[in-house]
Parts: sequence; C-alpha cells; structure tokens
Amino acid sequence: MKLRIFPLAFAVFVFCCVHAQADDFDACVKQKGEVAIHACSAAISSGQYKGDRLAELYNSRGAEWRLRFDFARAIADYDEALLLAPHYVAALNNRCWALAAIGRVKEALDDCNVSLRVRPGFEITYHNRGF
Repeated sequence: MKLRIFPLAFAVFVFCCVHAQADDFDACVKQKGEVAIHACSAAISSGQYKGDRLAELYNSRGAEWRLRFDFARAIADYDEALLLAPHYVAALNNRCWALAAIGRVKEALDDCNVSLRVRPGFEITYHNRGF
C-alpha cells in the first residue's frame, strides 16, 4: 500500500514545485514592489530558467530596484540580464536610464546607442537618450 502512495505523493510534490516556480515567474514580470522582487529572486535562484527567460527575470527585478531608487542593485541586475542576452533592448534601455540617473552619462549613451543599433527607431530609447 505504501509503495502505491509514494508515486502519487511524488507527482503531487513535483507538480506543486513546478507550479510554484511558474507562479514566481509570472509574479516577477506582472506584479510590483516587494512581491515582484521576492518572486524574481525566487525564480532566479530556482535554477529552472536559462538564457532569455532568466534575463527577463533579472531585468524585471532591476526595474523594481530602479523604482526604489536603488540604482546599484538595478544596474547589477541589468548587467546580469545583458550577460545572458547582450542585445536585450529592454535591459539596455533600463540600464541606460539608471546609469544616467547616477551621472554615468557616457555609459548611458553607449547603452542607448547599442539599443538603437539593435532596434532602430525605438521611441523609448530616444526618450532615455534625451534624459
């Protein structure tokens, strides 16, 4: 009897863990504030995400740090996102904005210019570059 319960219990455990990780990803990219930061951190540390998806998590958490004016953490997360996906326009634009906010104008302009090479005519990049 116990042997039959184990596979069922294992399946429920796996389903709950995978579902919780998917919920963390969704909360990371859709929620705001402390909820988003916590969800992003949980999803990042889960080890489930790689490449572009992991970059999206770092970018989303960076955006939350930026909204809190914690530019050092925001830039660190954008750096991680861009290591994973070097032409990720959202991360380039977000890092551009954060760098400009702390006076690192040359680096900010470099990010904006790379963003425009990747996605010419992207209006947000022009706005950030003007900042």
